[in-house]
Amino acid sequence: MASCKQVYGLEEELTCPVCLDLFNKPVMLECGHNFCKNCIDSSWSKESPISCPECRQEFHEKKYVVNRVLATLSEKAMDVCLEQKDTACTQDHSTNKTLCPDHTEKLKLFCKDDMTLICVVCQHSCKHACHSFLPQQDAVYLYKRQLKKSQSPIKCNLKILRKVQKQQMQKIFSVREKSRALERHIKSEFAKLQQFIQKKEQQLLQELKAEEVSIVTAMEENMKQISEETNALQEIMSDIQALLEQKDSVDFIEGIRSLIKKLSQGLEEEKTSVKAEAQSDEKEADVSQDSKYKPGESEEWKCELVNLNLSLGKYKGPLQYIIWRGMKSFISPVPSPLKLDPVTAHPALFLSKDQTAVQYGVIRWQLHDDPRRFDQCPCVLGLEGFRSGIHYWEVKVGNNPEWDIGVAGESINRKGQITLTDKDGFWTLLLRDGNKYVVTKTPSEVLCLTVKPQKIGVYLDYEGGQLSFYNADNMSHLYTFTDTFLEILYPYVSPSLNGGIQHKPMQMFNLKI
Repeated sequence: MASCKQVYGLEEELTCPVCLDLFNKPVMLECGHNFCKNCIDSSWSKESPISCPECRQEFHEKKYVVNRVLATLSEKAMDVCLEQKDTACTQDHSTNKTLCPDHTEKLKLFCKDDMTLICVVCQHSCKHACHSFLPQQDAVYLYKRQLKKSQSPIKCNLKILRKVQKQQMQKIFSVREKSRALERHIKSEFAKLQQFIQKKEQQLLQELKAEEVSIVTAMEENMKQISEETNALQEIMSDIQALLEQKDSVDFIEGIRSLIKKLSQGLEEEKTSVKAEAQSDEKEADVSQDSKYKPGESEEWKCELVNLNLSLGKYKGPLQYIIWRGMKSFISPVPSPLKLDPVTAHPALFLSKDQTAVQYGVIRWQLHDDPRRFDQCPCVLGLEGFRSGIHYWEVKVGNNPEWDIGVAGESINRKGQITLTDKDGFWTLLLRDGNKYVVTKTPSEVLCLTVKPQKIGVYLDYEGGQLSFYNADNMSHLYTFTDTFLEILYPYVSPSLNGGIQHKPMQMFNLKI
């Protein structure tokens, strides 16, 4: 193998006078001097007349020949230089990693406090005073045992992440499928209204698309986070496996130190992600002082399923009626007028002669005890029940401070105190205290409305399992129940009684065109 002095001499002879580096694609000029092809081309592009950069001999034209011998020698010289450098680095690394850099003694001990290998001289130095030590092989055994122990919780977390990832993929598919179905429904409804409502159709489609994109984007972001956490855990598993297969004790200890530092930093970053930057700096300082991460003491990785849904009632409702409210000229079919059933009415309720209005009366009627009648709660059901089809009706509530509106199943409890929840057969929207709108699902939900509705619209799709509420003044969507309906459903109304004060009747609004 060539010596360093020989290599240096060879480099000097094969250096381009322009770039001062080994020749790259050398060419020879008519004067006999050699240059890199790119160097001479660049030099000649800047001067006129053209000449040799070394001897300044001028030429009539740009002419040179490729020097293949010089090119071969340059390549060989470069290979020799690289080989010399690699050999030197390998020898230095092999020597340095087994000897103490301070005392040139063999590294036989492991300092548990500093997480590093030391020699016997270092053991008695001030730097390692009051520290704990282990023989090198004992340290290898200890950390291998801890690494094996840490595999079990990591595998468990990976299993959880993969399960949530699968559920998230299924949810994204479900939302997209439901969005496609709603899109078909919207197009079908708008096709009946012809060209003059195309603007409204496109507006709703754009809102649906934006909502779909918003929901799917949130879910895909969660998918990305789940994938990143999965990849991080898989990378840790790979690092652990590689260390467990490592036969060289010194390389193993160096790998252990690097892995524990990485894991400690990862845990501290997660714990301090919501704290101030100053606190974060303190945490990093603490991590560098303690031996902080113990393999086998893995925390459970947290992951959540993003479970957003499209606003069903906004896109699948009485769309033709909504358009009619703006156009006042075209709607089909017209919502059917509904009547209330006096047989079900509480004795303190007063119904109008046409059975379309109900009010809390000043007296309690003495009526026979019918099993269909509410005897304690001031409620009344519609005269007609629904076991199929799509229906829409409106109830005028005015400024009454309390009321209940919705549907109820045929088998509901009508005696004594009743519980208004979907589990008990009531799907209702309530107003309490004049401004508190409550949905009686399980658990109940309070709606934040900026406009006080004077009329409430109710849309029922029996087979589709959908019950939606609207502010019938402007047809804005308020809330949608989704459920499986198994019995006859009746319109449900309760005017309630706030503080014993009698208010205006609640009116079943009959549409007149």
